Amino acid sequence: MQRYAFFNSEDGDRVYSAEDWARIFSRIAKDGYVDGEEEELEVSATDPETLGVRVGLGAAWVQGRIYQIYDSAETLSLSDADLDNPRIDRIVVRLNYSERLIEVAVSEGPPSTNPEPPELTRNSSAYELSLAQVYVAPGVTSISDTDITDEREDEELCGESYSLVNRPLEEDLYNHLANNVVHEVDSDNTEMTYSGDELTFVEDYKNGSLVKQTELTYSSGDLTEVRERYYDNEGHLTDDYTLVLNYSNGDLTSVTRSEN
Repeated sequence: MQRYAFFNSEDGDRVYSAEDWARIFSRIAKDGYVDGEEEELEVSATDPETLGVRVGLGAAWVQGRIYQIYDSAETLSLSDADLDNPRIDRIVVRLNYSERLIEVAVSEGPPSTNPEPPELTRNSSAYELSLAQVYVAPGVTSISDTDITDEREDEELCGESYSLVNRPLEEDLYNHLANNVVHEVDSDNTEMTYSGDELTFVEDYKNGSLVKQTELTYSSGDLTEVRERYYDNEGHLTDDYTLVLNYSNGDLTSVTRSEN
């Protein structure tokens, strides 16, 4: 079968739907928040603090559709805290197909002694991008910034939108890693360890002191995991995280980060 667009209609023979436009835009703009647009949909505590959150001005692309908060921020109220157990809610950009709308909303997690955030809904009824997690402790009546975990940079949950036409995915991921995730350090000596032809371990030193360690893991020749550890001048560990690189048909498709 073939498909094409767009042409002027003559007696109703060329009629296009919202789905047609969304299909086109989904090939132009990657899902995610729009970098540099106002406050980039940042989630923060309300002022004064309440049992709710503030979602700042900004925009996002969701499945070929555009969403924007403009003029004034949105405030979302959370359900009352459980008296005995904490829970983790998610603040999401939700595309609701049946209601024909996109909005920011609270996806509430269940109270538990070991709470987990709710899974994102991504099916024929709705599609969600996660902006942040909100930890709701037992009995609390307000939320502070320390209770909020930003998830906008997680490519699996949200990520940054960009043009799929002008910037290939592989190039964007490379630039994202180089500029935002894998940080360079001020070092004067680097020691590298190899296993065959594969670089597996890197240590950076400054004035004889270790400042950074990098472990690299491979699978079938592809780099699949990078663990970064950073140290201060006194040798104390200051940051420790792991990057997981995901592939599809041999192409790098996403990078996720987790703290260790």
